[in-house]
Amino acid sequence: EDAGPLDRATLGIHDDDPILLWTGRLDPVKNIEMLINAFETVLHRQPAHLLLAGDGPLRLKLEAEIRKRELNERVKLLGIRDDVPALLKTANVFVFPSHTEGLPNAVLEALAGGLPVVASDVPGNRDVIEHERTGLLVPLGNSDRFADSIVTLLNNSSYASDLAGAGVESIRARFLQADNFAA
Repeated sequence: EDAGPLDRATLGIHDDDPILLWTGRLDPVKNIEMLINAFETVLHRQPAHLLLAGDGPLRLKLEAEIRKRELNERVKLLGIRDDVPALLKTANVFVFPSHTEGLPNAVLEALAGGLPVVASDVPGNRDVIEHERTGLLVPLGNSDRFADSIVTLLNNSSYASDLAGAGVESIRARFLQADNFAA
């Protein structure tokens, strides 16, 4: 994908603030409430923003939860976007805490886009992420470990870059013909 990063100001985010990105359907199976718990823990350790791109039946509940926790300035529900490749280039870490997955297209796109990934250790995610080589897998529902994994990547850019590079190579090797793919 040849998309460039978005201007962070258009998202209301300063250039130096890390961005966590999630994309998909706002559905209970995606475990977004746990992600918000983990993100709140991250915020106790450092400034960051969480972008949720997508829509679905949980939107109103998530909006209320974000307001209740006073996270409006840090968590943004972006709705359905047609610029996900640019969002992937803008973010620092892709987060994906689902309860269950088939073949997680969002994770594949993040890996192919060169973004380090923190995901729940469930079938589907486990099929495309090799823990500590192409991304970080966290026990399902463990918001503290999820937060720790995010902070690890935000505070260790060379490790995050190594995971991202290995993720791109993994996608190239497993799912794409190398001559048809440009990172």
